[in-house]
Amino acid sequence: MMKLTRITVKNPFLLLVLFLLLTLLSFLAEKAYIRNRVPDMEMAEFQEILLEKEQAMDILLNRVAAELEHTGWDAWIGEYGEEVEKKLQGEGFTLLLYRNDSLIYWSDNNIPLPWEWSQELFSRPFLELDNSFHLGLYRESEPYRLVGMILIKYRYPYQNEFLRNEFQEDYGLPSWIRVMGPDEPGRQAFPVRDLSGNVVFYLTGLAPPSDAAPPFSVPGFLYLITFLSLLFFLASWFRIMPDRKRYFTGWLFSVLFLTCLKELLRFLAVPQLVYRMELFSPLLYAGTGPWASLGDLVIFAVISFFLVYLLYSGITRFHITLPERKNLQWITGIFLYALAGGWFLFVEYLFRSLIIHSSISFELHRLLDLSVNTFLALMVVGLLFFSAFLILDGIFSAGIKPAGQKKLQMMALAGITLSFLLTGWFTGFLQVVQIIIFFYLFNALLIWFRNHHRKGWKYSFLTLLVLLFSLLALYNIVFFNTEKEKNVRKVLAVNLATEHDAVAEVLLEEMGEKLESDTILAGLLGKSVFSPMEVDSIFEYLQTEYFSGFWEQYYLEITICDEQSELEILDRDTVRNCYAFFDEMLEMIGEALPRSNFWFLNDPNGRTTYFGRFSYPVNPDMINTLFIRLDSRLTYTHLGYPELLLDNRFEKSTRLERYSWARYIHNRLITQSGDFPYSLSLDVYNPPEEEFSFLHFDGYSHLIYRIDPDKQIIISTHDLRGIDLLIDASYLFVYFFLWMNIILLMINIPGIFRNIRLTFKTRIQTAMVGILFMALVLIGGGAVYYSIRQYRAKHNEMIREKIQSVYVVLDHELAYESFLDPGWSRGQYVNLNDLLVRYSNVFYTDINLYSPDGKLLATSRPEIFDEGLTGRRIDNQAYRELRWNRKAEFVHRENIGEMSFLSAYVPFTNAENQLLAYLNLPYFTKQISLSREISLLVVAIVNISFLLLILTIFLAVLISNKITDPLRMIQRKFSRLKLGRSYEKISYEGEDEIGELVHEYNRMVTELARSVEKLARSERESAWREMARQVAHEIKNPLTPMKLSIQQVKRAYEDRAPGWEENFQRFTRTMIEQIENLSAIANAFSHFAQMPTSSFEPVNMVEKVWNIAELFGNTENVEIRVDVHGLSEAMVVADKEQMLRVLTNLVKNAIQAIPEDRPGRVGIDLTLEGKRVIIAVSDNGKGIPDELGEKLFVPNFTTKSSGMGLGLAIVRNIVSNTGGSIHYETRVGEGTTFYVELPVYHPENQSSGKESPRGKIP
Repeated sequence: MMKLTRITVKNPFLLLVLFLLLTLLSFLAEKAYIRNRVPDMEMAEFQEILLEKEQAMDILLNRVAAELEHTGWDAWIGEYGEEVEKKLQGEGFTLLLYRNDSLIYWSDNNIPLPWEWSQELFSRPFLELDNSFHLGLYRESEPYRLVGMILIKYRYPYQNEFLRNEFQEDYGLPSWIRVMGPDEPGRQAFPVRDLSGNVVFYLTGLAPPSDAAPPFSVPGFLYLITFLSLLFFLASWFRIMPDRKRYFTGWLFSVLFLTCLKELLRFLAVPQLVYRMELFSPLLYAGTGPWASLGDLVIFAVISFFLVYLLYSGITRFHITLPERKNLQWITGIFLYALAGGWFLFVEYLFRSLIIHSSISFELHRLLDLSVNTFLALMVVGLLFFSAFLILDGIFSAGIKPAGQKKLQMMALAGITLSFLLTGWFTGFLQVVQIIIFFYLFNALLIWFRNHHRKGWKYSFLTLLVLLFSLLALYNIVFFNTEKEKNVRKVLAVNLATEHDAVAEVLLEEMGEKLESDTILAGLLGKSVFSPMEVDSIFEYLQTEYFSGFWEQYYLEITICDEQSELEILDRDTVRNCYAFFDEMLEMIGEALPRSNFWFLNDPNGRTTYFGRFSYPVNPDMINTLFIRLDSRLTYTHLGYPELLLDNRFEKSTRLERYSWARYIHNRLITQSGDFPYSLSLDVYNPPEEEFSFLHFDGYSHLIYRIDPDKQIIISTHDLRGIDLLIDASYLFVYFFLWMNIILLMINIPGIFRNIRLTFKTRIQTAMVGILFMALVLIGGGAVYYSIRQYRAKHNEMIREKIQSVYVVLDHELAYESFLDPGWSRGQYVNLNDLLVRYSNVFYTDINLYSPDGKLLATSRPEIFDEGLTGRRIDNQAYRELRWNRKAEFVHRENIGEMSFLSAYVPFTNAENQLLAYLNLPYFTKQISLSREISLLVVAIVNISFLLLILTIFLAVLISNKITDPLRMIQRKFSRLKLGRSYEKISYEGEDEIGELVHEYNRMVTELARSVEKLARSERESAWREMARQVAHEIKNPLTPMKLSIQQVKRAYEDRAPGWEENFQRFTRTMIEQIENLSAIANAFSHFAQMPTSSFEPVNMVEKVWNIAELFGNTENVEIRVDVHGLSEAMVVADKEQMLRVLTNLVKNAIQAIPEDRPGRVGIDLTLEGKRVIIAVSDNGKGIPDELGEKLFVPNFTTKSSGMGLGLAIVRNIVSNTGGSIHYETRVGEGTTFYVELPVYHPENQSSGKESPRGKIP
């Protein structure tokens, strides 16, 4: 007994249940994440790791103590020192060795530690140092004291890109957790114990700060999956919508529901964890309204694309068309195209806003400036623009049938122009005109494509669409980015005009507190009268202790006054009270710096000037006031300030690094910075009179800011090069091309990948691209590796040359010294620091001097050591190589925080070859610029390699097309080669393998033409013989009894036999039966050529399919499977009896084709594709051999033992008369599928009496 089954769509409401469960799970996960402290498990793991480190350090200390006792210090450092240092690396371990309470060995020079044993510091295990927290372990082995230090967490005085207050990486704890000493546990503190069980310190602040931007955590991932599950549920729900009314009602509900849900969540900032992410921060993108942040834009873009795609699917699925009435048709068409144009311009507006009002970089050729946010923003724009294209195609699909192509183009022209004109009226016509060109181009491309392909999409067309969109995106990026960059330059120019120095101001803020509490300075100022020498001493003290290093770029001037002091004003030739004069100056041009006793003086003299005021009591009745004035040096080029010393709060001041700039006063160059060589006179550039003007020359874009007629500032940047545009276009095309494929895979547009085959051309392209890609990767990788290696070697050589140059000049100053100490002075040099600062500015590098025992003697950059960023000891590895291994030079990489830099060392000796110090050149001041140069070199190589890769893919396509063109030509000729048609030869001039193939083809065509002619003649003769035989056979059967009956009647009549009348009656009945039999035979042979008169009417093929399924449903050993894809009706115009005959014949043939030894399966599948109803009848029978395929629809041909072979011929005639077609697919041994395609009947397009395919509808 056969089972009748119906294939149905899976229940989409299971996705609704999944969505609700994920919502609940995400909510609970978020609550747990926000409220939860650092889990106890993580704290227990921290405790366990610390105990393991303590145990390892304890073993190491015992071992070192035993080795020292056995070998002594000198032998130990040579035999075991290097081995011990390798064990300490990467573990956060530091080993100190004191002999007779003096430090003689240190494994890490980054920790500020005392040279002499400090009982106060080392009396307890918890060590709170200037830049870090440690757990200390101690051993004594006279005369040695060993200290093993286990790093817990860094604690720098400020943080930046290189200095981060984080835990040692093995612990895995977040940086917001604070470390507190054992005497100050605080609230909700976690006690940390040592191996003895004693509490050594506490961890507090275990909960994340409320204002911290959370990372993309598990709750965030769950919310993302929840959002996607909601969209999948809605998509599945729409797939089972049975009619257009429910579909579009549901679509409107979805628009309302998703819009309200999005806005409600945005208004409430829920989920809290999601809306606290950086993606929703106004610092990243500051939009307005529903698009206030990049995160809001991402959600909006995904929802918009989803809703537009659902609308587009409904239009094509239910064949929605414009109204039939012409006036209403015009109004609707123009309105829809105006709406599409408005959407396109809205997307343009969002794109512009994304570029101008965000900190996101869109310059794709600057790979180092890109981030994930760049690609998210481009994804938003891509989804919205593709939505606009779907809207255009939906309008075209709805209007092409009732309106026609020409009328539709006129509607598009009117509607789009109306939309753009209205928008241009309010927003600026120029940009709208530029965008309208792209929009018309997209629309023209769509119309051209739809004229050739009414159904589906071609992959090549979508690729062309992506290319055009990439060019549009590039145009927008260049246009809006230029606008944004010009605005940025204007802001920078205004900031430069104020002559503030952000680095100086942060240093003055820190310096103010030190000056107020400096007891030495207070002692120097504690007099009522000062001699010139005493004033000079105060000046030298200030310059040495406070205004060295960075402050070399400023002139220092001091004035000391009390309340009664008078000042002689030379330029005015007057005498003024000191306090009154300075108070008046500060009131007029002073601008107080926050949290400081310094002022910025807004004095338009081309200099940056700061003024400080500090009071020191002399006695209860007298106070001396120190006035400090700092004026920047004109046209002064200084070493600069290392990024290592800049707080995160002042990183924005580094934006000028990308630019060159100059300041002019009275048309004369005062100061300049950057790569561009400015002229000494501004007149050379002939600047306009406007406040802001832009000029282009020498490959640069220059902004000239006219502060007043006497003061101008120029800020310059490189012009955008053609190669940069080409690289940007390539990256955009590849990015959007990848997104196109992702979208196609997600929505599974039918036919996109169906015809993708690994053809000969594809194999050639794949092989060529693969080989070239590998070659480019290897060459590019090798070029990057070799370039970096050469670059580093070059800088190693440069630092070696520079340290030798510094050595020479220092040798000139110190060659005859027998001993060096920090108090050294001579002539114009106040001390060693002053000497190193002077030569540091000459050689544009920092300089350190270390004593023979490794102590810091002097430095040109005292801030590094004063801030506690590193210790005042020489690097341990350098010290070992120079002192113990006697090397004349040593260069290696050192680290401060996360900054890695080159550092060179040489022994510095006097004229008698006596070691005075170790000379060190740390390259950390220029390290960032050097790293940036290497990075830019790598980016350039990557960009060029990528460009070459795109070029090779393009060439591979061209070359493979050229190679395979002859083969495709041969393939086309073969595909057109059919029996009974003219046979066209191929013209090919080449004398290669393809030429030989063409020659053989032409020869085969000639032979085939002759063979076909013979075959046709033979088949015609054979067909007539076979037809005659079958007709004679079928007619002969009734003729024989007819002849006998006639002979019998004749004899009976002649013999006048009794019962004549009765015999005659029997004879006439027999003759009538035989004549009817002959008539039936004649009718059967004529049915295939001419069908009986048909009665055409609308027929629901869904009902007919189910009727046939029920009719054959009881066939033994056969299962009938029906799939109508959720359709309740599929109307065609036909004769319902003939449709039953077609289905009956096909199903009956399918059943008879199944061998008796296998379970039968017959499938009837009905689908609607565009304007066609397709019915597929399949079986799992024996299939049809190739040699029988061409004869299958030939009358009188049959593969069965009975019947006259007219069934399929009649079926083809019925289908053909109905305006349809029939074909089949077969696999020998597996089965056959017959496809019947019939035109769909649309009631709104038919009227009473309208002509049907072969007659009239009654």
